[in-house]
Amino acid sequence: VDITVEVPAGWLVAGPGRRITLSEPDSSSGRVRFAFRPPSPVPAVALLASAFERRAMDIDGVTFEILLSPKHLDNLVLFADAQEPIRERISELLTESARLGLPYPYGGFSLVETPHLLRGFGGGWRLDSVQALPGMVLMKETSFPTARFARFFDDPEELRELEDAEGGIAGFKREVIERFFDNDFTGGNIFLGASRNFVAYQTSATGRGAIALNYVLDELFNRLVTGKRGYFSAHEFDSQMGVTMMGTMSDMIQGESGAIIDSIIANTVQRPAVWDRALASSLAELDPSDDPAQVLNVMALKGGAVADVLYDGLGRQRIAKLLAALVDRYRGGHFDAVEFVRTSKDIGVDIEPLLGDWLNEAALPGFLVSNVIAERLAESDNAKAQYQVRFHVRNDEAAPGLFRVRYMSGNRKRRSRDWEPTWNNTEPFRLAGYQSVEVGLLSRDPPLEIWLEPYLALNRKALRLDIPNIDFEQRSLADPFLGVKPSEWATDPVAAGIIIDDLDPGFATEYDDGEQLSNFQFQVESVDDGTTNVTLSMGPSSATLEMDQGLPVLPDLFGAGGGFGMWTRDSNEPRSWGKYRRTYARIAAGSGSRRAVFTAILPQDGMWQLSYHSPFAGGKMRKKGEHNARSARLAKLGGGSGSERSGYDLTLSAGQRAWALEFDASASERGWNDLGTFDLSAGTVRLSVSDATDGESVIADAIRWIPANEVESANPRLSARIDR
Repeated sequence: VDITVEVPAGWLVAGPGRRITLSEPDSSSGRVRFAFRPPSPVPAVALLASAFERRAMDIDGVTFEILLSPKHLDNLVLFADAQEPIRERISELLTESARLGLPYPYGGFSLVETPHLLRGFGGGWRLDSVQALPGMVLMKETSFPTARFARFFDDPEELRELEDAEGGIAGFKREVIERFFDNDFTGGNIFLGASRNFVAYQTSATGRGAIALNYVLDELFNRLVTGKRGYFSAHEFDSQMGVTMMGTMSDMIQGESGAIIDSIIANTVQRPAVWDRALASSLAELDPSDDPAQVLNVMALKGGAVADVLYDGLGRQRIAKLLAALVDRYRGGHFDAVEFVRTSKDIGVDIEPLLGDWLNEAALPGFLVSNVIAERLAESDNAKAQYQVRFHVRNDEAAPGLFRVRYMSGNRKRRSRDWEPTWNNTEPFRLAGYQSVEVGLLSRDPPLEIWLEPYLALNRKALRLDIPNIDFEQRSLADPFLGVKPSEWATDPVAAGIIIDDLDPGFATEYDDGEQLSNFQFQVESVDDGTTNVTLSMGPSSATLEMDQGLPVLPDLFGAGGGFGMWTRDSNEPRSWGKYRRTYARIAAGSGSRRAVFTAILPQDGMWQLSYHSPFAGGKMRKKGEHNARSARLAKLGGGSGSERSGYDLTLSAGQRAWALEFDASASERGWNDLGTFDLSAGTVRLSVSDATDGESVIADAIRWIPANEVESANPRLSARIDR
């Protein structure tokens, strides 16, 4: 494009790229003329003009400027001494992108203040941010221009400490600015906005699956150069925003989050409804006109996972080579999914072995993990191979999938207050359907934590593996094993006996007083299609709770103590039962009129042992090192403190017979607890668990029936557990 703009003298104009001055202010006309002639294509053009105050610097041939209202200059003064660290950071990003074959395409970049009332999102199904434009990012006046940064620098003692720290006060100020924009989830994140110039504004996908392909490419470039992630849509500010922010606040309180934006994304896309939609259709089949907000969430969930697979599986250099090839071939135009695959193959970056038909397949893998073997190896010359960990992983579904292993090792005796763990990540491993592999890890120090992280699977969350106690005196003579190799492991411990989990069809809830479920904070309403809506009141606003297979999901901040007087589902306890997902149902103590029912069909007459699964050891805290705000609260759910008895009201019924059973949750073991052995006929049996308890709440996780003569051979459970 070639644009000429005339404005009043004293005004400046921001546009696509570098601004060229065509004439000096004319005293007779009181006007001045500028031009914009970007050397690369622009998909859209925006012009913003005002009597701006300007600050600028030239970095590696690109002019960077910030244009503010003359009334909002306080922060420019505050951060004036951070100019050099800011220059170094921008130069670092430009140099790295150019080295990777993706130089900045325009000669200038403007950061422009706009009025708060100016709408920051566009139309269409996505309601995407319009604050990111070719050659510029807009920031509302209530953002950086008027943010109260001075409070970070009003403590003289802290300032003296910063002077002695690496980078000094100026370096700290640069970090403050970067964190500020990192956590802008309203569309004004300058890192995400500026990154669109390099790929998205140069070329884009079209045709079937284009929405998903463009999303993945955006994610890849962000990871490649800025190392940041995130997305914006006005859909975020819907009735679920309150629940999302409560989840984010809970993560921050419990110390389970890194950047705020990462927690917001996780609490947005990890909802049961998003997973239901993701499992129902492939990325190419997603119809943006059918619930566009949910389509965007599914895109973030599945598209983000695809980007992670490509980035981790191919590496930075090959990802950069792929993006650069797409821009070079299709700059100013479009490409479809077939051309994308062809381009990747032409440059020797074949993505199909990693992902298969990721655009058109909806099915997902499901991973099972065997018990872990951990041992100390015999002395060797390899200092990094002192400890061996081995375990088997099976994909128990037809769809292929990928996982990696993240693990930490260390010597507990050498740990101190300043001790920082060392985490290691394996490369992604691909497992075909119904395939098993054995994984081997080596470390210099004893293993402390091991996580199996599926990129996208029915497990939904990472699996934390239980590490057995290591006999440090015993040395293994086995050869060190690092990596993966084919395995014949196909044992499914879940198949031992007849297990009914809270996610199985044999689980249901019953209410004798369903019309009395609503209270001052929760409103329960039956819908014509047979489902139930639960609305949470939060002062003047309200939010509809997510439903997970018929049960509402209570935000963590509302889960303290006894919880809610309706059966709810929790998926955050790693020791609950489940084949892929680990969840349990719970309810606050009540009168006995609200029940969870486990129904099973016994295939034969005989003596059957019944067990009840408890995710918590009654009244006991987690071991030291696993304690946090959440575990302290959850330790009470099984029956309060160790001195408080928590009896459950259980009733077993089979045909015309019924038994009242006793179960003291405060004395329970974590895992399977024996409820007794019964002489039963083949057919339907029901275990009813009511809300009557002298504790704070009742938990319904899973039950297990085993023929009495097979009890000794039953494999109790998988070693892996799911956690955040």
